Amino acid sequence: MAWDSLPSRGSQTSTVVLLVGMAVGVDYSLFFLRRQREERARGAARHQAITTAARTSGRAIVVSGLTVMTALAGLFLTGYSLFSGMAIGAITGSWHSCGGFADRAAHAAVLAWRPG
Repeated sequence: MAWDSLPSRGSQTSTVVLLVGMAVGVDYSLFFLRRQREERARGAARHQAITTAARTSGRAIVVSGLTVMTALAGLFLTGYSLFSGMAIGAITGSWHSCGGFADRAAHAAVLAWRPG
């Protein structure tokens, strides 16, 4: 595959990828943490609350991530290589956020933070 066939990458592509990736990752982490706290408020032990939150919010995170990636794929319809490059980057960032980075970071934060 020739490098010339890849979509162009404008100077703003990195910024868009960073913003979309961070926004999606933070959103998913907060969603997971809210579910974990709801389980803790119901009286579940910390490990059980994390397991339940991962099981229930995990499905919603995957569906939401696929929705975001599908919406970003609409940038390919413009026909502009700059937008196609942004789409590839933003979809990749969303994929990584949805694929577990946010959940792993949330798990680590929950396990490391031990309220009195």
